[in-house]
Amino acid sequence: AIEYKIYLADVNAAMRRDFTLYQDAFHPNARGYRLISYVIFDAINKAIFDKFLMFVVSQNYPNPAGTQTYLDVVLPETDKLTIQVYDMMGRLVKTVLNEYINTGKHTLEINTSTFVPGIYFFKLTSDSGQYNAAKKFIVAR
Repeated sequence: AIEYKIYLADVNAAMRRDFTLYQDAFHPNARGYRLISYVIFDAINKAIFDKFLMFVVSQNYPNPAGTQTYLDVVLPETDKLTIQVYDMMGRLVKTVLNEYINTGKHTLEINTSTFVPGIYFFKLTSDSGQYNAAKKFIVAR
């Protein structure tokens, strides 16, 4: 448009189209930038909101664990969460958590220094019954 000295208004009139997002070095388009930013930020906010609507339990890290390990839990709504550790024989070794947890991501630190080296399972349950998960992990020294 610059080399032929055609202005944006002329292009819109000639082509009968709306070039609301058109811009170049001589035609800054703040309105177009605003439209683009609204669309992008709406998409980002929706993605963040949707992520917190999911119940997610990560694999513990480090795995194999030494004297401690960490477990990330994302809870979409406040609920009472119980996390128990069982050995390979199905015996309860430790109750790690038994309390109400708020919505969001939580990193739980689990002390495994008293555990005998071997294979264990985390069992996560919620009082509402909506959220359940199980993960296998290893304790090694």
